[in-house]
Amino acid sequence: MIFKNKQNCKDPAIEFWNLFKNPPDYSIPDFLMEKFPGKEISYCAKARTGINEIIKSLGIGEGDHILAPAFNCGSEIDPFLAHKADLKLFPVGIDTIIDPSEIASRIQENTK
Repeated sequence: MIFKNKQNCKDPAIEFWNLFKNPPDYSIPDFLMEKFPGKEISYCAKARTGINEIIKSLGIGEGDHILAPAFNCGSEIDPFLAHKADLKLFPVGIDTIIDPSEIASRIQENTK
């Protein structure tokens, strides 16, 4: 599809300037505390930082076998490699469908 003007390229649900607005009755920390009562909440500037924190908290490291989809940008898997995990990719179809048997066939004793 070719867009003939900028208006067609906009996502009406996510306006750029709305990213900098905070509705007066909405608080992300309050929302998260309500959804996850009694849980510790941490904020990260980047998703890869959050993934790194999760890897540390789960104790994933050298000798652990990790499966990840082959359809990613790489930022998601860098933290696993930094922790020296044995990362193996499984295929994702052109339609973005994952075949569960592809994952099952790659599971090992040390898969986390």
